Amino acid sequence: MLSRIGPPAFDAVLAAARDGEVDGWLRGRLLRVFDERCAGQYAALALDPDQWLANGGFQGLLGLRVDSEAGVRALVEKAGRGGDFYGAR
Repeated sequence: MLSRIGPPAFDAVLAAARDGEVDGWLRGRLLRVFDERCAGQYAALALDPDQWLANGGFQGLLGLRVDSEAGVRALVEKAGRGGDFYGAR
């Protein structure tokens, strides 16, 4: 159902995660259900200072299996910061 709603549902899941309303396991499960309409949100999430949220963003981008300009920009920006993709900024 969330995947049908798309970006508004993605934003709601992310807000609930930030507010501590869902635990890490559930957050990870919920963030996996979205499609390419959420590529921009996944890319923005990939650059989040919270390593667990950032990892969710990158996992989401990988799960899309489509080219995403936003995803490439997020990857380049993260690498440009000197991040190691395991939480270092």
